[in-house]
Amino acid sequence: MNLDVLPWKDYLTIAAALLGAVLGVMNTWNAIDQRRVRLRVRPSHAITVPDGALKFCVEVLNLSAFAVTITEVGFSLGGNGVRKG
Repeated sequence: MNLDVLPWKDYLTIAAALLGAVLGVMNTWNAIDQRRVRLRVRPSHAITVPDGALKFCVEVLNLSAFAVTITEVGFSLGGNGVRKG
């Protein structure tokens, strides 16, 4: 048997193994990405009902694949900067 030439079955096996490895990595990345909490927070304005005055508000939109409960949203005036956490 010549060692320089592989049978076509070996090429097919190598191709299937590479495809399985790539799909496994993609599936793992997708599973990790779906478990992340993704929120879009942006400033907005609201109109009060009695007098029609414009007020400042914060809009929070859930972009995650699961339900998220937001207990508190707010902002500070004259703070030390942006606080993450």
